[in-house]
Amino acid sequence: MNELIFTSYLFFIPAVYSYYISIYELSILNTIVGIASIIYWRNPSSKNGLLLDLCMSRISGLTYLVYGYNHVTDTSIRKYAYVNLSIIIFFYTLSNVLYRLEYKKWVYSHMGFHIFSVVSKIMILSQIRR
Repeated sequence: MNELIFTSYLFFIPAVYSYYISIYELSILNTIVGIASIIYWRNPSSKNGLLLDLCMSRISGLTYLVYGYNHVTDTSIRKYAYVNLSIIIFFYTLSNVLYRLEYKKWVYSHMGFHIFSVVSKIMILSQIRR
């Protein structure tokens, strides 16, 4: 699970970037998501850690979906965003299926989910004009 702890730290990249561009509410959200993910993956048997991680990742996903819809207006970037969203959904679903099948390398699919989520957040943040 060390790989998932590592990719959980990647959530601090959009946290710092959103702080840098003065979108403080998303900076706080990304920081909490990163912390929740690290807490869970350090002890994946924790029910409270799982609940916190799932709750925060869903809040973050919905928040970025709304921000993306409202702020990504360039057609070519919107196409990339849709492709990236499809990849995120694919990796998340694949990691869940492989986990249930007890395939030991399911972790790599979940790492892909983390990585493409971060890419998506950066893509959306780069389009927000204040």
